[in-house]
Amino acid sequence: MKRLVVTLWVVSIGASTYAYTRALVERSHATGKSQLHIFLTSGEELFIWHQAPGWFYPVLWPLSILTFALTIVYARRR
Repeated sequence: MKRLVVTLWVVSIGASTYAYTRALVERSHATGKSQLHIFLTSGEELFIWHQAPGWFYPVLWPLSILTFALTIVYARRR
């Protein structure tokens, strides 16, 4: 059970990091600004999640719910 929970956490964090990085790169190419500029600025340019890959949201929510649920089950069984 512990391996499953740890694996799900790694996959969740990895998928989120990949999608955020991909969206940052896409926004950088679309605006012609550097990735660092987009990362550090506030306001509309920081909202880049609409450029996340199409699979991201359908995968993120079920994966997050499953990860948190199994984490709670694992923690209560200890």
